Amino acid sequence: MGVKLSSESIRYLTLFESITGASVKDCMIQDDKV
Repeated sequence: MGVKLSSESIRYLTLFESITGASVKDCMIQDDKV
């Protein structure tokens, strides 16, 4: 069983990685917070 990320989560991950240069392993979105 794998983890499924929404397109919104993937966009946040990509943005964070491009700004910081750090690799992201997980992303949780709750209401208006990432």
